[in-house]
Amino acid sequence: MRYMTEFEQAVEQLGIRPRYVRQSRAYRDGLYVDQIRIAMEKRFEIFNIFAEYQILEQHAKSVEERRPSISRSVSTASAAERTKRGSSIMTRRH
Repeated sequence: MRYMTEFEQAVEQLGIRPRYVRQSRAYRDGLYVDQIRIAMEKRFEIFNIFAEYQILEQHAKSVEERRPSISRSVSTASAAERTKRGSSIMTRRH
């Protein structure tokens, strides 16, 4: 936001008419709810994709050693806790 006014004026002088999206406002308004749910449902697939591109030398444990800890941390949180944490985001849909 620091230089937003100057940026918008410069872009307008160039004849460009962008649609500005304030990410923090879009998040609070619930515009990302569907995408967040998909990411949560596919978290293990996403982990595997990231793991393919990680530099293994930077990690003390292998992908296989790290994967169970992620599974345990996700499964140990109760459904009520997960629902409570996500309810502020998930219920703000218009």
